Amino acid sequence: MNSHSVLRRRISRQNVIIWLTLFLLAAAALRVVGLGRPSFWVDETNAFYASKSLAESGNFELPSGREYKRAPVQTAVTALLFKILPANEFSTRLPAAVMGILSVLLVYFLTARIFNQRVALVAVFFMAFSHFEVGWSRTARMYTFLQFFTLLFFYFLVRFLETRRGERMEAILWIKGESPLIRLRHFITRWGLSLGWVLPIVIIFIVAYQGLHQLAVFLPLCLMAYLGFMMLIGWLSFKGKERWLNKYSLLFLMGSMIGAVLIVLVPQIRQSLPNFFNYTPPWAVTGSASDRLMLINFLMEPSRFPLGALFFMGGVQVLTRYHRKGILTLFYFVVPLLALSFVFTHRTQTYLFFVYPFFLILAAYALVNIIEVESRVSKGILKRLEPAKNFIVELFKRHIAILITLAFSAVFLFSPWLRFTQSIPRNPDGMTNGAVTNCEWRGGMELVASQWQQGDLLLSSLPVSSFYYGRAADYAINWSLLNQAKDKQFANNQNQWIDVYAGVPCIESLESLEQLVRSNPRGWIIIEHYQLESAQYIPADVREWLESELSPGQTTPLNTIDVFSWDNTEGS
Repeated sequence: MNSHSVLRRRISRQNVIIWLTLFLLAAAALRVVGLGRPSFWVDETNAFYASKSLAESGNFELPSGREYKRAPVQTAVTALLFKILPANEFSTRLPAAVMGILSVLLVYFLTARIFNQRVALVAVFFMAFSHFEVGWSRTARMYTFLQFFTLLFFYFLVRFLETRRGERMEAILWIKGESPLIRLRHFITRWGLSLGWVLPIVIIFIVAYQGLHQLAVFLPLCLMAYLGFMMLIGWLSFKGKERWLNKYSLLFLMGSMIGAVLIVLVPQIRQSLPNFFNYTPPWAVTGSASDRLMLINFLMEPSRFPLGALFFMGGVQVLTRYHRKGILTLFYFVVPLLALSFVFTHRTQTYLFFVYPFFLILAAYALVNIIEVESRVSKGILKRLEPAKNFIVELFKRHIAILITLAFSAVFLFSPWLRFTQSIPRNPDGMTNGAVTNCEWRGGMELVASQWQQGDLLLSSLPVSSFYYGRAADYAINWSLLNQAKDKQFANNQNQWIDVYAGVPCIESLESLEQLVRSNPRGWIIIEHYQLESAQYIPADVREWLESELSPGQTTPLNTIDVFSWDNTEGS
């Protein structure tokens, strides 16, 4: 190898480091700047109190006294951070932000192994500036943790299943005269399997499933779907023993047997399967959650242009080129997408987040392929202009790939999702971050506090949020919390149903609400606006009574919180 080629390789490596560093710095800024500005989202408060309790007393208690054991891995990491930093919105969200940044970095190494460095850098760009990725990285939930563990699982899976030694799909027959161990070693070596990665794969799956979210069940299910597809390709491609004596067929049969044994022998798995596919939470009974095309529409909406089209092209390209690692990537996105859309009882884009990087990786693959094709075509055209010696022609000849890349980059520089993403750290409380919309609980409770008098009563649609932002509610006015209390049989000594998060009695009817207002001189009712507009949280007759019988409602600047009040002392 001559010195010139060595220099070119060194410069290329330096460019990769420079671009990767710039993208990571941008990703970090988008995920960390202004992280504590928005009020806690509905589920973030639960994560805060569970982590605070774990840091202080070693349990997962909420203000109600009940334990909150969802995503114990995330809770444990946040509790550890609370021992270093003050416990507030910023420190509660910081672990999710760090996991989001680490996922961006992991996408580079994963994509470089699946495709190449050019695709990897484009995928990192998509990850760094995707508002969906930024939004969940700014929210104290387990989804960025689950995404990171999914990417780590996939990285080790590629190392195990599709190593560089096994680039060709071969059917290996038994070798006569050899011992079984030598035959097995020959199989593994020729098939490109690397068994050293099996243990990390199993550990990562167990941690993700038990410690983060049950959506991790898709990690082995996607693998089985891929093995089944590749087994079918083998049946169509080979004859005789080669049809079944290949790694995909044997691994598929082995996985099927292991799955069947686990279902038979482990009662928890057998009992959880029907609930996993049939359970519908109260928030998903109506609305977009019942639309089977919701997730597909979500991926194709204008705010994601042109990623949806690029993903479709990338999927077609890995299939037509029989790119096995690319096909594996495709299966790890398409299988959850189809299952969540057409098998589950409800759907939300939140559940698609843990595999969203695979969507971006395939979109990056398509874009790089388009640029490379256009570069080759342009070079062919420029060769015909050889006699024309002028500055413009020479410029195009030397820098054609860069110029075409810049031309395609203009699409993203002016795209809606990039403009939206860069504004997220500056958005005020009550604005969407690309994933969730934080209601202005801080501002709503400040509004109540500014007119509060001793002895006033407080009713809240989210008592745990009211408690965090300055004042304990006396009652919960939220029929979803009421139904949850009934479902969990959580009641006090007076046989009142109790909110499982804050531990306050729930309003059970319009009549009980009217009686409460009549029997107390002054009081306040603070409700999230979208809950006020939804009958599953506030029944229509209750909403009409609030708006007609109480003092004119006050709202926060972005109308995410409504505040009602009454004063029976007026005129007395």
